[in-house]
Amino acid sequence: MKNIKDTFLNLFLRLVTGGMMFYYHGFDKITAGTDRWDRLGGRLSELIGLDFLSTPLGFMASFSESIVALFIMIGLFTRPSAFLLLFTMLIASLSNIITRGIDGSELSLIYF
Repeated sequence: MKNIKDTFLNLFLRLVTGGMMFYYHGFDKITAGTDRWDRLGGRLSELIGLDFLSTPLGFMASFSESIVALFIMIGLFTRPSAFLLLFTMLIASLSNIITRGIDGSELSLIYF
């Protein structure tokens, strides 16, 4: 009986967190195009000093917040997907803490 509860709890958590990440954060970013990807990746590329990587890094962040969130929802490649999303939220959290302080970064910390 406990195994069934754990399975449904796992399914519920995957559907809720993956769905919220996709709907509220990922879909707009993945469909926005290269200008938005360039802005998203600009933060990390400035930190590492490689400005030409801003668009690919922004696409990777958009990809992990959209497609990878869908993978988590349906349970496909769950552990690698969770790692990619964890890394994206780590970078977002650190970026938000640096620019806005701890008060402006609670959402990215919660997803992290």
